[in-house]
Amino acid sequence: MNITSRELSVSDDSEVRLTLTVAGSSIRETYDGIVADLRRTARIKGFRRGKVPREVLIRKFGPTLLAQTTDQVVNESVQQAVDEIEQKPLPLAQPALASEPDLVLDQDLTFTVTYDTTPQVVLGPYRGLALERPEVTVGEADLEPELKRLQEQNAEVEDKPADAGGVVAVANGDVVTVNYVQHDAAGQPITDSERRDFVFEVGTGYNVYQMDDELVGMARGAAKVITKSFPADYQYSHLAGRTVTFEVTVTSIKEKRLPDLDDELAQDVSDRFRTLADLKDDLRRRLQTDAERRVRDRLGVQILDQLMERSQVPLPKTLVAVQLEVEWRTFAARSGIPPERFEEALAARGQSKEAVLNLARPRVEERVRRRLVVEELIRVEGIEVSDDELDAHLAPQAEERGFTTQELRTRYENEKVLERVREQLGIDKLYDRLIAGSKVTPGAATSYVDLVSGNQ
Repeated sequence: MNITSRELSVSDDSEVRLTLTVAGSSIRETYDGIVADLRRTARIKGFRRGKVPREVLIRKFGPTLLAQTTDQVVNESVQQAVDEIEQKPLPLAQPALASEPDLVLDQDLTFTVTYDTTPQVVLGPYRGLALERPEVTVGEADLEPELKRLQEQNAEVEDKPADAGGVVAVANGDVVTVNYVQHDAAGQPITDSERRDFVFEVGTGYNVYQMDDELVGMARGAAKVITKSFPADYQYSHLAGRTVTFEVTVTSIKEKRLPDLDDELAQDVSDRFRTLADLKDDLRRRLQTDAERRVRDRLGVQILDQLMERSQVPLPKTLVAVQLEVEWRTFAARSGIPPERFEEALAARGQSKEAVLNLARPRVEERVRRRLVVEELIRVEGIEVSDDELDAHLAPQAEERGFTTQELRTRYENEKVLERVREQLGIDKLYDRLIAGSKVTPGAATSYVDLVSGNQ
């Protein structure tokens, strides 16, 4: 394409406005090529294939030919122009016409496209920042949740025996299987809300309706109609602020028998352990390593908190839109109902997808800004993760899972997570470098459990 003029501007939110003028000669050349292609393939009654007169084709397909010419001229000239400029479109930001161009054969065509480009982040000073490092110790109390988790993992689940009266009733800690379905205002089942053979442990709250308390005391095979009101900030959006009625049937009740905390449990966990003390030593090392990672992440957050106030971070609309869509899919997944029904459920409560995402927008925008700052820091600092570094990171995980490093790497590649692992290693390297260049002072002493829960 013969592009005779090019004008480009970039807005504060990194939107590019690109205006191009294409010479009339290129318009004619493109048009003639499209007509020639059509002439070779067109089948029109009364003419042999490839012998349809050009004038006949133009009379019959005139508007279509002009539309095809417009599309081809715009697409090819935009691609040519973008290849020659620094401001490339973001991967998901396809150039879009600002308005439909009016193409006239043999005349120059001027049109404008817009798209989001990579934002130019201007970092503030990030050397010598004042940071406070939590002082973490891993004690016996920190091991208790981990030991409890291992007991749970190695527990035996058995059918619960009947009591003295011959009844098998639900109690906290039991593992139950239930069927449930929500009712409409007329008391009729809502088919799409039905769930069968749902299994959970009573008392954990791991169910959409939080019906643990209502199940306690129910006998196996019993059914109950329950009406519950949910707060406006309830974690499942399709129930938040609503009062609903649902019917639940208990089909199975089992109880867990936890193993003793002894050498036998340690040996069941792994043949690497001979005694409970061996298991505890391994847990202590793991928690200490995890604590160091969490402390590094906390220091990284402190760095970002200070840097966000000192940096200029344009926010492309495309990046925000993509993350909002991720947020929407997450909301839908948490609802416990099919995604296609989620928006209908919101509408029934007088809410909408737009309203939900407007609430999420500030959080999403802040997350995008932080990611852009981290990416710019990685670029400026020249942070890279080599294959050898990646393999060194994967090796302990592979050994623990009984794989070779290459087998684990291949598995991660197939699961599309290998690059996320590499990306996280790059962030870890960045934080290590920035922390080393900061003024770090000891903070308050805390336990591992408090560090994880944020109570410090």
